[in-house]
Amino acid sequence: MAMHHPFTAPRDEDRDRLDTDLGAVLAADVRPDALMVPKVGEPDTIRALERRIAPALEGLPLVVQIETARGLAAAEAIATASPNVAVLFFGAVDLAAELGCAIEWDALLYARS
Repeated sequence: MAMHHPFTAPRDEDRDRLDTDLGAVLAADVRPDALMVPKVGEPDTIRALERRIAPALEGLPLVVQIETARGLAAAEAIATASPNVAVLFFGAVDLAAELGCAIEWDALLYARS
C-alpha cells in the first residue's frame, strides 16, 4: 500500500515558522503528496511559496485553504496564481469567527457559492 505524506504549511501569521517547517520538508528524503496551505489571503502567497519550494518540490499539488474575508475576495486570483493549485478548501469556522457570524449554512451561503 502506498504511503501518503501530506504537509501543512503554517498560516500567514506564522511566517517565522514557515521557513523552519518548509526547510524541514525540503531536507526530508520523502516528497509529500501535496502541500496544504492554510489561510491564504492573496495570490502572492502562492507565488512566494512556489519560489521557496522550487526546484525540489516543483509541481507539487497545493491544497489552498480560503478562511478569511480577504482570501474569499481574492479566491479567483488565488485559484489561478499557479497551475499547481489543485484544490480550494473553504474554512467556514475561521471565516465565521472573523465575520462574527454563526457557523451555519445560511450565514455563510455567499462564501460557499
